[in-house]
Amino acid sequence: MANTFLSQPGWNLRGVTRKPSSVTAVRWQNKGIETVYRDMDQPASMRRALKGATAVFGVTDFWQHIKNPEAHRQADEWEGVANEIAFRREIEEGKVRI
Repeated sequence: MANTFLSQPGWNLRGVTRKPSSVTAVRWQNKGIETVYRDMDQPASMRRALKGATAVFGVTDFWQHIKNPEAHRQADEWEGVANEIAFRREIEEGKVRI
């Protein structure tokens, strides 16, 4: 989707990331997308990241949660499965709290 908007006149794109210096973020920067930091646990960082935006498209990374040892520890503690813990965290992170 980003590549499509990059090819259209009049659009300025901004990517929101936890790590603006990551290889992927830098790759997007090189294509002309501004990248800004956002901490999922700090709603104020989302307000700053979205300031002046006309449209927002959200994409999240479910796998970061399933790979997190804390999800597996919580699942064991609650007698559940790590997928449930990862799903709950993903839902929480997908909510835009501004």
